[in-house]
Amino acid sequence: MSTHLRRLSLAGLQALALLTTTGCGGGAKAPNPPEASAPEQGASGQSPLEAALAARIAKDKAPKAIITYAIFQESPAPEDIQGASEALTAKAQSWLTSGEGQWAGLDGVSGDVTVIHAAIEALPFNLEALLATAGPHRQAIAGAGSVYFVRYQGPPDPEDAQVKAAAAVASALAAEEAAPITDLSTLETTGAKDWAAQIASDDWRRHQIALSAELGPDGLGVLRTRGMAKFGLPDLEKSGVPQEKARVAFEQFQQIYLALKAHGPAAPGDTLAGVTLKPCVGAAQDYDRACVAY
Repeated sequence: MSTHLRRLSLAGLQALALLTTTGCGGGAKAPNPPEASAPEQGASGQSPLEAALAARIAKDKAPKAIITYAIFQESPAPEDIQGASEALTAKAQSWLTSGEGQWAGLDGVSGDVTVIHAAIEALPFNLEALLATAGPHRQAIAGAGSVYFVRYQGPPDPEDAQVKAAAAVASALAAEEAAPITDLSTLETTGAKDWAAQIASDDWRRHQIALSAELGPDGLGVLRTRGMAKFGLPDLEKSGVPQEKARVAFEQFQQIYLALKAHGPAAPGDTLAGVTLKPCVGAAQDYDRACVAY
């Protein structure tokens, strides 16, 4: 978060809950080599290779949900990091394919959830900055010798199963050592017990998105989300909000959010709920990944 921004108390922030309503064979040699046969054609006129390449390109261009949770461990990273990571990923996939309890309905995303065991120095952001906002988990993070990264990168599921799956894996790993979990999208840290309770609740999606209400350098309010990348969506921003209009602005923010969720991936120039989206004005570190404003 930019250092020039100050926290602003806006009426109606508790309504954030509304943001989640939701081979070859042999034979006799022919006297003359036969003419090369044309490759098998698909329904679209493409060869199997062309069709496979087209499908791969389409997959690469398709919207992606990106999730990374960090689970801090007291023990140091193992010497065989690759082997340890492969073993952890296999364990996670066995949980996801069990289809029982909290794992029911999550097997479809198992192939895209991976776990990496790494040294604490591998954190992709400044550890001191994290410690400053870690609250009661500061000591556990400061004394950590290694970290598990639970990561998902793939298509967003209509029921958001990719988020629930990655969060459940993080919960299971954290429970083994009662370790805190940091959501690298929202940069919020949660204890293992609270995390488990959150993902088991009916409003578990709400805990996956952080909403900030701040004062910008112009003295006007800024509303901003973090964590939308986990759902394959850009974050949302509204700046230039006078404090006396904060409540109305927040209600509209909720409407635009719901329109964005229904629309799917969006970019500046798209129209949602009667407004045209534009680029965000904040610094890059204010956003998780992509961002749109109105």
